[in-house]
Amino acid sequence: MRVKIITVFVVLIMSAGILMSCTSKPVIYSTGGHQLSEENLKWGKFDVRLIEMSSIYSYMVYDANGEFFMADGYIYFIGPYLSRMRPDGTDRQVLPEEVNNFWLYDATYSDGWIYFIDNRYMYIETMPPPGTNENLFRMRPDGTELQKCAKNVAYFRIVDDWIVYQSGWSLLAVKIDEWSNIITVSSAVSWNISSWIIHESHIYYSTQETYGGAGQYNSKMYRADLNGENTVLLEDDIGTPFTPLFVHDEYLYYKTYNPNNGNIVYRMDLDGENINAVINPERYVLLDQMRFVDGWLHYVYSWIDKDNSYQTVSTIRKVLPDGTEDQEVSDWAEWFAGKMFGEVVVWITYEWLPINSPNKVTVQRIFAARTDNPQNSTLLYNGEGWVSCQHFYAWNGDLYIIINDWSS
Repeated sequence: MRVKIITVFVVLIMSAGILMSCTSKPVIYSTGGHQLSEENLKWGKFDVRLIEMSSIYSYMVYDANGEFFMADGYIYFIGPYLSRMRPDGTDRQVLPEEVNNFWLYDATYSDGWIYFIDNRYMYIETMPPPGTNENLFRMRPDGTELQKCAKNVAYFRIVDDWIVYQSGWSLLAVKIDEWSNIITVSSAVSWNISSWIIHESHIYYSTQETYGGAGQYNSKMYRADLNGENTVLLEDDIGTPFTPLFVHDEYLYYKTYNPNNGNIVYRMDLDGENINAVINPERYVLLDQMRFVDGWLHYVYSWIDKDNSYQTVSTIRKVLPDGTEDQEVSDWAEWFAGKMFGEVVVWITYEWLPINSPNKVTVQRIFAARTDNPQNSTLLYNGEGWVSCQHFYAWNGDLYIIINDWSS
């Protein structure tokens, strides 16, 4: 099904998030399930295709990066049982009864297996406490050969033949198919793992004290081998939590937070040398959604406007990797929260209607623009009535929008 494309101009402002506590979901990398997110679109040369879900209770399964999960040529969804279909919506299959009640949290496809966490126990955006009893399973893409791999797993990542995972306040590692030989990467009674990433054969992680209060700002950042050996202290500060973000061009980028100054972004050599500030605002700000585009580090810059009812104001800025030429790109922050497919950026907006609005719950609109000209946007889809269009992805050069009819 094709949708007519209508050009419009919109101004969109996005609210910034509030800094989360020391128990917030850690920043971590994924290494699998990227087929959909790596798709590109050519501006003016893609069609918009709709995929209608048969149930209002249909939910997509996401991989560890927050993208639609894909394995063996299928994407997975809950509808209301665990199912899969081709990216064009065909060949829909409900998985076997043994697994069809799973939700596949942080699903990762590796070497013919789907690895996933069975439950989240309501801890979606925060770190579950020790003993929450989440388990790591694996199964074949068709839902057969279900196996339990490890217990008490909050978050995990797969690198080569290693699985690194967080269990309570500890960071552990185990080789695939050697499930009883668990290695402790970091564990201490008074410290917890606050965030961690993996780059090639190393783990970069930060710890914070568990005592709360001012102690939550007592932080250290380390680098270690996947097996926990050769641990190196990279940063240590009583008043500054560290958050490793990503590795780019052989530099580790990381973020700090101070209750007086907000966020600052630094980079260092992978051995901890040559530290310099990349983004160092002159006032209290929060820095989020960092991504490299055309050699520039783009990011969302948010602050509280005390002269205007304490509203949160967000703009998009960019800076060269070494921290020079920092400049504003746009005050249209909404598009930056969307997904980039090559030269096309796609995003969705929501309009919450009064509860007594006839035949409508919300209005969702999906827009697209060239990544180099986001202000000149195009309306791709306008949800009407009880139709919801909360999901989209690119596949084989076209854009697919998943819709649910809440009136059915």
